[in-house]
Amino acid sequence: MNALLESSMGTWGSGLFVFIAGLLIVFFGMVVIVLVISLIGKIMKMNDEKKKKKAEEKAASSAIAEVKDSESDVDDKVKAAIVAVIAAYYFSQNNDCSFKVKRIKKLN
Repeated sequence: MNALLESSMGTWGSGLFVFIAGLLIVFFGMVVIVLVISLIGKIMKMNDEKKKKKAEEKAASSAIAEVKDSESDVDDKVKAAIVAVIAAYYFSQNNDCSFKVKRIKKLN
């Protein structure tokens, strides 16, 4: 191959050809690497956006559930009275009175 290049272009021409070919190969290789990394970045951003949307939907649905629980018609004084009655009942039964009231609902 080298003899073919020397006969057609001379030594300076073949050196210039190899130099330019090397630059072009490196340049296009770098372009391919940049495009692949950019594509991977875009894919990762899309996955992050999907995860954020799912988290927002989950948070919104739990917020709606919390609002429904907090809109009960039971007054705070009534809640305190109910908890006091339950505590008094457990105390009269000589049970360990360690409990936590999580929710009070009206049954009608």
